[in-house]
Amino acid sequence: MASGTFYPAANGDDGDFGTGGFHGTNTYLAFGSASGTPVSSFVRFPSVNIPAGAVITAAYIRFQSTFSDGNTTCNVNVHFNAADNAVAPTDEAEAEALSLTDPVAWDDIAAWTAGSNYDTPSLVDILQDVIDRPGWASGHALMPVLKDNSSSSGAVRRPYANDHATGACPELHVEWTAGVNVQAECETLSLTTYAATISAPVEVDASCASLSIAAHAPAVFWGTHVQASAASLTATANAASIKANTNALASCATLTLTANQALISYDIAIQADYCALSVSTGKASVFDGAAWDAWISAHSHEITRYYYLTLTGEADGLADLTLPMSSFQCRRRSGDPTYLSAVIPGTDYYDAIAARSNGELIIDMAYSLNGVIAHQEELVRADYEVTRKYEGGRNQSLVVEGHQTESWATKTLDLHGVSYMAIDDGLYRIRCAAPEMYLQPGDTARYGVHEFTVAEIVMAISPEYASVDITEEE
Repeated sequence: MASGTFYPAANGDDGDFGTGGFHGTNTYLAFGSASGTPVSSFVRFPSVNIPAGAVITAAYIRFQSTFSDGNTTCNVNVHFNAADNAVAPTDEAEAEALSLTDPVAWDDIAAWTAGSNYDTPSLVDILQDVIDRPGWASGHALMPVLKDNSSSSGAVRRPYANDHATGACPELHVEWTAGVNVQAECETLSLTTYAATISAPVEVDASCASLSIAAHAPAVFWGTHVQASAASLTATANAASIKANTNALASCATLTLTANQALISYDIAIQADYCALSVSTGKASVFDGAAWDAWISAHSHEITRYYYLTLTGEADGLADLTLPMSSFQCRRRSGDPTYLSAVIPGTDYYDAIAARSNGELIIDMAYSLNGVIAHQEELVRADYEVTRKYEGGRNQSLVVEGHQTESWATKTLDLHGVSYMAIDDGLYRIRCAAPEMYLQPGDTARYGVHEFTVAEIVMAISPEYASVDITEEE
């Protein structure tokens, strides 16, 4: 495990910008809404010695507040400049034109006290996106950009800039792993000639066991964790191609992958406990969405999400009705009916909805790649129950609601786009920037080294805001 703390070096390495202009030499930065004017900040950290191929395990920015700022609600999105070697902008046009990574939401920022330190949420995922760029190299520069995200008027936070003579300038704190970690305790561990192509960071753990990788046996790529405890784990010649994030675990068991029988791709877990598990030719069974889950992960930075609302009509002898939708909310919890609410702009569809009183509300999530819908899947379904009509002086809308009792087959999935994680009374609570298409209550969710059973999923999706809160089962 390696770590580093990085700082801006020159006066022009940080600044703020917005409709109020560009400031590259002020003694403090600003982000949020200054008297109703959105303002954003950038901080360039030069000479960052994170090697190419490293896996980021912790990342955040620490600011020291110049003033006591308490106006609410202050919301910002934290990005990194999507560049191999970031260059600080010199005017507002350059700042607004920066290519950015996906955002990490920093919402409802608490009041700041002058002289106190404040940390952003975890930036692991978006920093990994930059480090994984083909052109990244140790010694290049990183530049986070903090952009206002609908803060209320006057809700601004103002940390010291590098230009300040006495205040602490912004700090980027990062931890990462690189290279290969091989641990052996009370056992025999052998890697024979040409046995494996092992790329960083591969961890091979063995305790009171025999672990052998025979000549030319597998190609093992980054993120692969092979563990044996009181077991025999053997990968024979040409047996398997094991790719990123594959977790093969054996405990008091025999796990065998025989010649040419399995292609195991990332995010698939094979576990054996007090039993014999074998994957033979053509007999592996993987949940239906596994291939698309892999595709979505591989194209996460190229795809666009779309949501579609349908009210079925078959039960009323009518065709299904596709409805426009401006936002939706839903709650899915083990042991309770699913709740779904969706907002439809205008009131034109009121009679058509009423005619399908026995229908079901269905929301599909789709992924578009290069302007073409590549995959679409049902995200949530509920029995239609009620329509609420809202008619104001300027805006009119309909809100449709419903519930439905569901059951799901359990599986294990990794979480992506995590913006917040907390442990409350011993239970995990995680926030993601978008829904996991296949995650259901009762599933096992994984985020880094953290793993838990999902009790509740609460979604709130609109064009301006997307939040998915996932809570652990008690």
